[in-house]
Amino acid sequence: MMGDADKLTILVLATENAELRVQLAEAQDLLVETAIDAGHLHARRSLGGAAWLSASEMRGGRKLSVSARRLREEASNPSSLNIRT
Repeated sequence: MMGDADKLTILVLATENAELRVQLAEAQDLLVETAIDAGHLHARRSLGGAAWLSASEMRGGRKLSVSARRLREEASNPSSLNIRT
């Protein structure tokens, strides 16, 4: 039988895992945005003489991907982690 301390340890580890998954999803989103920005900059440079836009202007305040939002919601709600005791 699992004791309370063991249940708490599992919950803490599951929560930390969910938080790390959120951070990974956010880092992946940033990497994709950076690649898109680099592609835009390359295309503008290839056109020659075109006005340059900053990376933040091109991004225009993009939102997190659906997966990052879902993971953030899961991390903030430990009961959604489906831990069996």
